[in-house]
Amino acid sequence: MRLKAERKLELKSQLLSALALCTEKFLLSKTSEEMFKETYNIIGKVAHADHIYYYEKDFDTNTISQKYKWSKTENPNESIILQNFTEENLKEIIEKAENKKILNILTRQLDDTFFKNLLETHHIKSILILPLYVEDVFSGFIGFDDCHTEHKWSEEEIYIFQTLANNISSALERNRNQSKIIESEEKFKLITNNIPGTVYLSKFDTFSTKIFLNDQIFNLTGYSKAEFLEHNLSFISLIHPDDKKEVINSQLKNLQSGKALHNTYRIKRKSGEYIWIEEFGDVIKKGDEIEFIGGIYFDITNKKQTEDAIKAKQLAEAASKSKSDFLANMSHEIRTPLNGIIGFTDLLMKTELGEIQEKYMTTINQSAHSLLEIINDILDFSKIEAGKLDLFIDLYDIHKIVGQVFDLIVYESNLKKLDLKLHIAPDVPQYIWTDIVRLKQILINLLSNAVKFTNHGSITVDVVVLEKKEDDICVIRFSVTDTGIGILKQNKKKIFQAFSQEDSSTTRKFGGTGLGLTISNHLLALMESRLQLKSKIEKGSTFYFDLTLKTSAHNTNENYNTDFNHFNTKAVQIPASTHTAKLTFMIAEDNKVNMLLLKTIIKNLYPNVHIYECENGYEALKVFENVTPDLIFMDIQMPIMNGYETAVAIRNSINGQQVPIIAVTAGTEKEERNKCITSGMNDYIPKPIMKGSVEEILKKWLK
Repeated sequence: MRLKAERKLELKSQLLSALALCTEKFLLSKTSEEMFKETYNIIGKVAHADHIYYYEKDFDTNTISQKYKWSKTENPNESIILQNFTEENLKEIIEKAENKKILNILTRQLDDTFFKNLLETHHIKSILILPLYVEDVFSGFIGFDDCHTEHKWSEEEIYIFQTLANNISSALERNRNQSKIIESEEKFKLITNNIPGTVYLSKFDTFSTKIFLNDQIFNLTGYSKAEFLEHNLSFISLIHPDDKKEVINSQLKNLQSGKALHNTYRIKRKSGEYIWIEEFGDVIKKGDEIEFIGGIYFDITNKKQTEDAIKAKQLAEAASKSKSDFLANMSHEIRTPLNGIIGFTDLLMKTELGEIQEKYMTTINQSAHSLLEIINDILDFSKIEAGKLDLFIDLYDIHKIVGQVFDLIVYESNLKKLDLKLHIAPDVPQYIWTDIVRLKQILINLLSNAVKFTNHGSITVDVVVLEKKEDDICVIRFSVTDTGIGILKQNKKKIFQAFSQEDSSTTRKFGGTGLGLTISNHLLALMESRLQLKSKIEKGSTFYFDLTLKTSAHNTNENYNTDFNHFNTKAVQIPASTHTAKLTFMIAEDNKVNMLLLKTIIKNLYPNVHIYECENGYEALKVFENVTPDLIFMDIQMPIMNGYETAVAIRNSINGQQVPIIAVTAGTEKEERNKCITSGMNDYIPKPIMKGSVEEILKKWLK
């Protein structure tokens, strides 16, 4: 009896010693496999068991599998790892585990189930199962078996083994938590290293000491992580001196008021260059105290440069618009008195003048026209610069276009006794789709230059077809050849630059703004063409351009003769004698000179006419409520109500459908035409107001 007690005491002592050693191994083991290998070997030597094993539950598949097994003796047949048991297969263990109990039983005492057959297959006569719990959830079990005797484990043995099971549960929970932490850290590193920004975690101290940085810190600053984390390089020290104080004060203010950090500033890279960064951050508190600051830096240098470029572009566009608006307004202000000078000198030249008086008046008139051309050039150039010059395409007779241009240049060429020649090839189609105003402007400019720089000889205009394509598309070349002074090879590009002529002496000798060829080239660019030049000094020059145009052998445009008269207003019927006809006109014009000029021309044509004078559109509308004139002359730019608004209001009135409204405009024909049609006007006369154009329009609308 005494010997039995001593043996029992010795076993308990051995088990407790083994348990103490196992506890140390639990604390030091880095993995579960290492833990079981070392502890099971210690316990197995004193436990009087043939096998010790560890089974683990897979919560994804809800199965239980053997993860580790210790055997007292080496037997190849015992190396089989048992896997994927269902809870039904091991229901005896599961039922005990659900009630937080152990299973200590002889195999023969079990019911005839899967579990009993499993034990018998492996020659197990008795078994002890201790469930394991992680976070109070059954997660597996450890087991002891005896294959030689029917061993009933004592309460003391079970107590010690239960302590072992509890230690194993704690170790497993610790290992799983560590694995989760490591996995979480790896995920965090993976995420942070793939974010297109520099993630940081800083202490809340004077130097904002960094305790974590992702790999992007090197790309951002040129410094390695180690220089910040190990050598205490301060990120604050990199901030641009001009930005540092504002950034620090802003961040402290935000942190103290509980706001998130958001700052944009410059930092100095290791290379010495400054870059722009944008910082987002927030605090991590321990209780009420700020312990850490976490956030992210983004390199926004490219974005900042783009923003600066956009701002510069916007400023440039605004400046260009202001310049264009200024030039448009100034040109209107300059044109107005010029139009008066041109109009009245034109009237005066039609009276009986002495030879000297006529010469003086001709000089004044020509000077005014020259100044008007300069203003038009500057305004066109401004529009081109601002990208506001558009083409207005319509169908026109090419012979009439070139013929009209030719007629304008005949007088000047005759004064210099130049031989002016025009050649339009027979295969050139009669009608072309083009912007007549801009095409004439280009040709007039080229012909004017030819006359200006040619002292003797000839000037030839050639129009030929270079290529005929499908759908009536033709490539037509327009060329102007002179026998003038020619252009040096090194100056051929220079003459196409704004405000430039071949050299300064040319400017002094021949005059001009130097804008003509530049404007012509820009207009041709809108037509997908360009000016080209062939020239020899003292032999002459040929300027030419090729246009790809849609053509027609017939006039297919119903609006060719006139596309005004949107309201189908009929001409006013008047008596045969215009001098005795009693007509009523209304003139809406804010400029007194233009008003006087137009009145004078009309009175010369119709002495008995009654004219209502209105200084703005609003006044004209009030007069129209009480008077229905035979015809209205409408200026476009007027105070209070402009010409467009006034025309619309008149057309919307009871008596306003049939009265002819004639626009008086300083704008180019095509640019103004659409606006005039939309607002309800019937026709227009251009400024400067000339007696001939007024007479022609009145004959058309007073029949």
